[in-house]
Amino acid sequence: MIANHQSQAETEREAHRRYLDALHTAGIEAAVQDAAPLLSCRNRIVPLQKELDANIPKHDRQRTEQSIERAQVSKALREDESELKALLQRQGTFRSLWLGCDANL
Repeated sequence: MIANHQSQAETEREAHRRYLDALHTAGIEAAVQDAAPLLSCRNRIVPLQKELDANIPKHDRQRTEQSIERAQVSKALREDESELKALLQRQGTFRSLWLGCDANL
């Protein structure tokens, strides 16, 4: 029973630490000890949440556009690499023909 209580206390401390970390990450430095600071903290969190929710579609569009752009760049790179390989093979063929002609002179 004592071990169970200690485990629950540790779980609560960990949850409180994560809560304080989240507040810090959001730029809210508040020692929430009673109802007034909690209400103040909550009043600052609500607009932040709305702002984040409003930005989700914009960032989704940007991610989609960047994915499409990346796919196009990758495709162009593969095509350019193929073309380079073909040109290098052709260059080798021309060089051997040139050297063969040069030897006949």
